[in-house]
Amino acid sequence: MTGDPRGWTILAFLVMATPLWLFVVHHRLAWLRAGVAVAWDAIEDPLRRRHAVAQRLVETVRHAAPRERATVQAVAEALDAAQASRGPGEAARTEARLGSGLARLLALASLYPDLRQRTDFHAMQRELAELEARIADARDPYNGRVTDYNAALWDFPFFY
Repeated sequence: MTGDPRGWTILAFLVMATPLWLFVVHHRLAWLRAGVAVAWDAIEDPLRRRHAVAQRLVETVRHAAPRERATVQAVAEALDAAQASRGPGEAARTEARLGSGLARLLALASLYPDLRQRTDFHAMQRELAELEARIADARDPYNGRVTDYNAALWDFPFFY
């Protein structure tokens, strides 16, 4: 390689191109990671609102159905865990637990006529259903962004 100028040219090109390639790769991954964070923020807002509605629902059922103390307590604990969760993985587990607890709480309405007749209870049911729909709608873009990010990590050495 001492006498071949093409060899030195190729080596110089590789030495100069490698940092540029690493710069592009780093910024592409950072951009994808930021997209995941933005998509998660779109899920967190309706989750916080869901927690507020769930809290009001727990209090309503607690007063209207005092015999259902165990169910109300289980939902309250699931709500506390969901509010304390950090990050998508932990939130997915705690929100699933909260969702099943809320379903049980809403099913109690059929056992308590006075609870069934309360307009605030029905309003909370509707609000909860709307929030569930918003959360489901926000999950699709989030899942897409996470898929893109993970694919980029798997393809790391070869993508642009």
